[in-house]
Amino acid sequence: MKLQRLRVQQFRQFRQGIELDGLTPGINLIHGPNESGKSTLARAIRAAFFERYRSKSAEDLAPWGDTSAAPTVELVFNHKGQRWQLDKRFLKRHRCDLLIDGQAFSGEEAEEKLAELLGYQFPKKGASKEEHWGIPGLLWVEQGTGQDIEKAVQHAGGHLKSALNNLVGDIASSGGDDVIEAVEQQRQELLTATGKPRGDYLSLAGARETLQQQVSDLQARVEQYGAQVDRLGALTNEHSQAERERPWVAARNSMQHAEAKYREVEALQEQQNRGRDSLSQLQQNLTLLQQNQAHWRSQNEQLEQRHQSYERARKERDREELASPELANVVNSARSQYQLANGAVQQANLRDKRERLQKDCTRLEAELDKLKQSQEKAKGIQASLDAAREQKQQNQIDANGLHRLKQTQRELDDATIRIQTVATRVTWNLNSGKSLALDGRSMEGQGEKLLLEPGV
Repeated sequence: MKLQRLRVQQFRQFRQGIELDGLTPGINLIHGPNESGKSTLARAIRAAFFERYRSKSAEDLAPWGDTSAAPTVELVFNHKGQRWQLDKRFLKRHRCDLLIDGQAFSGEEAEEKLAELLGYQFPKKGASKEEHWGIPGLLWVEQGTGQDIEKAVQHAGGHLKSALNNLVGDIASSGGDDVIEAVEQQRQELLTATGKPRGDYLSLAGARETLQQQVSDLQARVEQYGAQVDRLGALTNEHSQAERERPWVAARNSMQHAEAKYREVEALQEQQNRGRDSLSQLQQNLTLLQQNQAHWRSQNEQLEQRHQSYERARKERDREELASPELANVVNSARSQYQLANGAVQQANLRDKRERLQKDCTRLEAELDKLKQSQEKAKGIQASLDAAREQKQQNQIDANGLHRLKQTQRELDDATIRIQTVATRVTWNLNSGKSLALDGRSMEGQGEKLLLEPGV
């Protein structure tokens, strides 16, 4: 029997259907990444041959979550020069059609023809098992079930023994006992009375388990390597995209601009602090001047009181002078001299006081001008500070975005290291006037290049 065409539809991950046509005699290699459906195709062939089309245990053949699916398998194969076409549908609208060189069979009759052709039997109910498959059960082994093939081999041996007994019936009736005895002797060398392996068979079974473990380990390593290669490819694409877009350049420029603005804000804050210190000093000076003014006011009040006392004493003296004329003349003379001296003293005091007040007024006016200038400068600094804060808020960088950029940079560095590790390094040193073509480019002199293409 030689398979020529396989088509499946609504079968596990093949919802829309897939067809393999043009299968040729010999080995046909089907390859693809993990979870692409290679094992599903082997399961479809087993279901077409071994599962009854009316079986309720074929629910695992439908796509996941699709309760209305009708898994369908179509096989075209050649057997002894005859063209066989098998169409089998499970679950919904189940049916089985078999066409042999133009002769059509349907339903149970079609399945019995298949069983007669391949030498196996269908279960009366439930899913098909190893004891029903016979020798054809050894033809399509699904991935991950190689360690359970021993049961299928035992059941296939029973079918083979039955077939051999039918073929050598004549030999067995005329001296076939010697052949059976020789076969039984060789069987005893390989198997115990209970059917367990021993001798060379046992050694080969142990070696097979070791090899199977090694194969499993290698498959795991291949899958891990494939995942790493896929990850490396994704990182390479991300690296290329990042190299084209270079988002970190804009982010770095924004960060530098923000740092410059921040330094300006710090300088303005420092100026504002100095202005506040100057303002505080001036306020202290103003408070001291106010205290001096209050002290002068108090002294003026005391002077006014003394002046009033003086006027009272003068009036009293005038009355006494009127009582004594001679004394009045002396007093008038003394009074005149006193008034002259007092006037001179008062003039001197007033000049001194006027000079002090003029100096204080000049100093206070200068300090007031400085205070006004400092106040205007502080207002300007405050306005610049508010504008700088607003600019800082506008130029604020997203912390999550910066973290993602750093993470991407680290992944790019890792990808670069992996690329240099797995890439093929080609080094050349050519004589003068010699050249070679590499990847569509002419190479001369000496140099080296990393080849990143798969399979190089």
